[in-house]
Amino acid sequence: MEPRKALLLFAALALCALAAFCFFGFLATFEPLEADRAMTWRLVYGAVGGSAVLGVLVLGRRFRRLPRGPR
Repeated sequence: MEPRKALLLFAALALCALAAFCFFGFLATFEPLEADRAMTWRLVYGAVGGSAVLGVLVLGRRFRRLPRGPR
């Protein structure tokens, strides 16, 4: 596999892990917390997780645009 493709796949995997972490963190904010603190963490987890998902989509488009190697 071409090194650039491997790097894109690794970056996408790291962003997927970050998105999963943010998803579970977002769910954890529904446990008993102060209302202001819970809303702040929901916004943080939502923004970071949404950015990670958007990053995966961008990397996927770049991956598909790379030329195929010789068969």
